Amino acid sequence: MDRRAKWDEIAEGHGFEAWERGGLCIELFQAYGEASGDGNPMHTDEEYAQDLGYPTVFAQGMLIMAFAAKYVTDIAGVGNIRRFWAKFAKQTWPGETLSFTATLARKYEEGSAKLADLEVRGTGAEGEEKIISEATVVCV
Repeated sequence: MDRRAKWDEIAEGHGFEAWERGGLCIELFQAYGEASGDGNPMHTDEEYAQDLGYPTVFAQGMLIMAFAAKYVTDIAGVGNIRRFWAKFAKQTWPGETLSFTATLARKYEEGSAKLADLEVRGTGAEGEEKIISEATVVCV
């Protein structure tokens, strides 16, 4: 499904089709930890996480940010993200499914570039915000 931001078809307040990411599990957190070099055991070792007072391990913030960036790439296309900012709001636990949404906050031209500022949110099943982010993208 094509979610690409088309300049003539979007206006401020436009909401893009949501994207869900499930399959969040300890094995994914471990694989991401190995690939990224984030060896913090609170993401990969259940006993260690519990000793710290958490109910279990939780996803790395940068993993959730990567999912948000993938969603923005789906909207804008590869190579069209000019700026990306994120704030981690809550932990993401194994078994959760995240829903990502984006809203067009601002549409403008800068030189010959047609740009859009997006507000992007990643929420859990109960609507709890996990990540709050903003992106500037180039529109087609």
